[in-house]
Amino acid sequence: MPEKLGKLSCCTPEGESANKKFLSIKSIAPKTDIGEHATLKKDGNYFKKGDTINEAIVKVEDAPKGAAKAKDLCILYNTLVNVITKSVWFDYNIDPYVKKLKDECDSNVVKKKTCKQKLGSDYKSKVDQCNKRKDDGESVKWSNSECDCVIVKKGDVAPVEEVRGCMVNPKGLPDDVTLHVDTPYDPLATVNYGCRFVKVLDLVNKFCFCIKDTCHETGGGNCITGNEAIESGNSSYKSFEEKYNYIYQDAIDAIVNMGPPKTKISTEKGFYSPNGPTADEVKDLAKALTILHYRRYSLNRGSSSKESDLVMYSPNGNYLGFFKGAALTSPRFGDIKLQLTLPIIHLRLSQNAGGYTQENHIGILKRYLVDDEDNRGSYRYKEVKNITIDANGKITLQENITTVGLGALLETKVIGLATLLK
Repeated sequence: MPEKLGKLSCCTPEGESANKKFLSIKSIAPKTDIGEHATLKKDGNYFKKGDTINEAIVKVEDAPKGAAKAKDLCILYNTLVNVITKSVWFDYNIDPYVKKLKDECDSNVVKKKTCKQKLGSDYKSKVDQCNKRKDDGESVKWSNSECDCVIVKKGDVAPVEEVRGCMVNPKGLPDDVTLHVDTPYDPLATVNYGCRFVKVLDLVNKFCFCIKDTCHETGGGNCITGNEAIESGNSSYKSFEEKYNYIYQDAIDAIVNMGPPKTKISTEKGFYSPNGPTADEVKDLAKALTILHYRRYSLNRGSSSKESDLVMYSPNGNYLGFFKGAALTSPRFGDIKLQLTLPIIHLRLSQNAGGYTQENHIGILKRYLVDDEDNRGSYRYKEVKNITIDANGKITLQENITTVGLGALLETKVIGLATLLK
């Protein structure tokens, strides 16, 4: 069914008519991606004038639950529904954005405090006193809605109170999945509500996200490795696992469908290996992309940068792949691919002295070593001028130069990705 103004549930607070207000936008060149090339002309509760649609959505997602968040979700939804009726974005596919807004709206429920939270240290004594009165013959019962002992009139059948809570017993969960500390198992609950699951993924390799293609690190904070946790709210463990498997499979498909590297060196590993990546390397990258998705493409919640370059390192620090497009896209992960840039080529050549490239790749690689106008700019040619490739494709460094690390090879300032993962 087509989207309509006010159709989002956040636009219809209980007892009120649907909110159909929307904001004006400013379209910016090249006007190909509504999330990146449409900016909002007014402030919201959590987003600012001038934010792109993507930036606004991230800020609202990271906002605390409540009416103010619901209002922002509603107005962003209405703005998207309205804008696709205009000439610039006419009939643009907003489904991915609508899904994100609907999911966020569905989870925008402020959980009421339990009696235990309200009464604190008095909770147990009050419940015990009420139960004692009941045992002594009084027509009373403890009420979780009143947080007090209430009288049950004779002749009336005491209604069964609705007690909301997570009804998933953690004893039935696999070893790598737990309930979130904020949504523990409630054995007294009569309605399953608010379960949040945490799953720990083990990354064998290291994944760094940045804005420069080589991800030259300047202090860390932009990398993930080892045990990394993801979390999600679901009604059952089965639905949680099904969602995870769906996202992980999308990542596998995107990696498998990536084109091969344009150049290969005989001594390279990972995604540049002459034999291609191993199955374990593909799975590990898929895990990293899955973590990226669950963490809303942000290391630090609330940030809204657009860094989308990624480097995959082996446990001993050797690169296994340089990627671009590791950001929120539609379809999911659809833009990720190996990238070929001047700094990356120089880095790969400098770290594979003694290796050979294929005969039909010699010309391609040599072109990156020529000091001409095409290869100039912010990159410093003088730092890699000692690399040569002979007629047989053998890569050589000048005498007394045995290796060139990232720090020696590049002086480009790199900012760690503050927006891709949390």
